[in-house]
Amino acid sequence: MPENENEIVVKIPDDYYYVRSGTEEILNKEFIIRSDYENYHVEDEKFIVVGVELYKQNDMFSYGQSTTFYVTNEYLNKYREELNLYYSTVRSLFANKYYESQMRKPLF
Repeated sequence: MPENENEIVVKIPDDYYYVRSGTEEILNKEFIIRSDYENYHVEDEKFIVVGVELYKQNDMFSYGQSTTFYVTNEYLNKYREELNLYYSTVRSLFANKYYESQMRKPLF
């Protein structure tokens, strides 16, 4: 598992076409997570790939490759907060009228 906040570990199916023979090539490379929500963009998060785990897919009827990314708890907490801010709605009572406001549609 990643030890530093800027590290990431990738878990990929062992028969994934693009990395089947070159998993070592992505080690120590920069990996960017971009957070684009409609018109709201936060700073890109840059990580270094410090590990690659290959696994055997058990489901032969899978509809695509399943890749998992492991990051630190600090980054997950930061990302959860960002998602909660984006998808949350605040309802305010002002002058006996309710107004709803969201990060992406600040109406109040």
